[in-house]
Amino acid sequence: MGSLFSFSTFFNTKEQYTTKTEPPTFKEYFKVIFNNKGVLSVVTIVLSYGLCFGLQNAVGVYYLKYYMKQPELIPLYMFLTLGGKVIGSILAPIFIKRWGNKNTTIRAFIGILVFSLIMFFAPIQQPWVYFSLAVLVTFCIGVVLVSMTALMADLTDLTEYTTGKRSDGVLFSLNALSMQIGFAVSAGVAGILLDSTGYVANQVIQNDATLLCINLMRTIGPGLVCILALFMIRYYPINSNQELETIYTELDKKNRSAI
Repeated sequence: MGSLFSFSTFFNTKEQYTTKTEPPTFKEYFKVIFNNKGVLSVVTIVLSYGLCFGLQNAVGVYYLKYYMKQPELIPLYMFLTLGGKVIGSILAPIFIKRWGNKNTTIRAFIGILVFSLIMFFAPIQQPWVYFSLAVLVTFCIGVVLVSMTALMADLTDLTEYTTGKRSDGVLFSLNALSMQIGFAVSAGVAGILLDSTGYVANQVIQNDATLLCINLMRTIGPGLVCILALFMIRYYPINSNQELETIYTELDKKNRSAI
């Protein structure tokens, strides 16, 4: 199935325009990265995504097993949350077309924040309540996964527009690195915090400190990470699809004149 979708994407994706620009020199790459608030904004957003999604992945099973004491629901939880993420990713282009990448990312992060906080106060003893909120969170995560990737893609076009150089490779490498750092840090933090509260693996009854830690990492933790992303996205320079179309038009004119 994965191969089918990969080939479908490859054969049906078309370049919006062809470029005649040269890549930056090694020295110019540093200017693109460190003197560009937009790049730092997107890198922080992707890092926040890795932390947010990583925390939920790290403690999601523990939450059902120890906090809700319903380990038999773990397979259903995995199926529903993965489905929510997939559906969010599929529907993301609809939201992006209407609101633009930046505003879609903002709305999705707000959704993760709100639903995560509700989860902390909601009567999660009722599995349907927890599953409903968990699916809504992962739906928003799926939307963010698409929109934040598009943020960096648009930023490469803006970088070419302002500097005359394309930096696709280094910018998307930063995207991947930031996400992996977020996953690694979230997993490490979860392990350290659980160990510090006296967590005992596979022990049915955990102490109150461990249960509180699991609850906070599953609910409040991802919400706090969203605040960081929402703060940093204000530095992203492209605010609407209209601005993006202007960039595309100017780049197309430039590249046609270079032929």
